[in-house]
Amino acid sequence: MAQKFSHLIRSSFATSLLTILILTCLWVTPAHALCLQFPSGFSRNSYDFGTVLVGSSRSITTTVTYYTECTYVSPATGTLSAPSGFSSNPSSFTMNSRQAIPITLTFAPTSAGTQTGTATVRVSTRFIPHEGGGPAILNYTTSVVGVGYQQRQGIINVTPTSFDFGNVQINATANQILTVSNTGDATLTGNISMPC
Repeated sequence: MAQKFSHLIRSSFATSLLTILILTCLWVTPAHALCLQFPSGFSRNSYDFGTVLVGSSRSITTTVTYYTECTYVSPATGTLSAPSGFSSNPSSFTMNSRQAIPITLTFAPTSAGTQTGTATVRVSTRFIPHEGGGPAILNYTTSVVGVGYQQRQGIINVTPTSFDFGNVQINATANQILTVSNTGDATLTGNISMPC
């Protein structure tokens, strides 16, 4: 009788210990710990487009990457937004893990001055249930800066635009005043010629 009772105690203790170990394992290893993510996003933290003439543009090609060890239901989809004066191509894309998507950022100033902002990629995907499940939304950003400038140019003004000398006697002269001015912001050079 005592031996049977001792056996029951040992069996009950073993069962309790196993239960504690299982619960402890579940507590220290949550589902999302099985799903590893790595730093991703733009290949650089900032992009400087330098000085660009108003009305023209300058482009920089870069890449956006997305790294994960998670098992996703479908490839990630991304959308890219850029501040005023800047644009991106493509503006939306689909990507798999460890894939690098080429992105072209373009600065096209419409006015003179320094323009700055942040370009943002928003990546959405969905993981399988045992790795956390549900959608995952990640935002990656990079700063952009560019300077727009107006081209300097000379603007010539001539007044009057025509002359009438009337009747002039032989060997006599008649004078008229021609005014030439430059209202632009760059120097003009030239010459004046008259028919004989």
